[in-house]
Amino acid sequence: MPLFRHKQTRLLTKEEIKTHAFNFLDEQHTAVIATAPKNGKPQAATVYYKIDADFTFHFVTSKNSHKHLNLKENPWAGIVVGFGPATVTIEGAGPAEIQEDDIPGDVLGEILNRINFNSPNDWPITKIAKEGFVYIRVKPEWLSMLNLDKEGWPATYSEDFHTIIP
Repeated sequence: MPLFRHKQTRLLTKEEIKTHAFNFLDEQHTAVIATAPKNGKPQAATVYYKIDADFTFHFVTSKNSHKHLNLKENPWAGIVVGFGPATVTIEGAGPAEIQEDDIPGDVLGEILNRINFNSPNDWPITKIAKEGFVYIRVKPEWLSMLNLDKEGWPATYSEDFHTIIP
């Protein structure tokens, strides 16, 4: 069932909407990751990420971060991308997989290329990860997009959230 109007002339298919959502996520550099330990007290933090075509988010954090410690107790993570100035946001949630022993080189390389630092030492995490790094992958079980930016993203403009996943 089509959900978005494209330039006000036709409705987009769900696959076209997914393509627009992926392009938006691929253009961004940071996401907010929300986690909570077993006691339920949530914490949110910004991370640099890379995304796969199946909307799996990949990021690196320090071993002593709240994100890592919380996800070890409760594997669920919430994700939000889109902070302005455009009023476009994508949000979702899913279980996280933690890999403590090895960070895939392609993930690390792509994240560093996306954020375009002069040196890996410019990456804030290198200053705070005194106990080392962990690699975390989140495959959302649900993902929604809200686009109120009619001028910047006219193809997917809508005044309501629309489902990307499932």
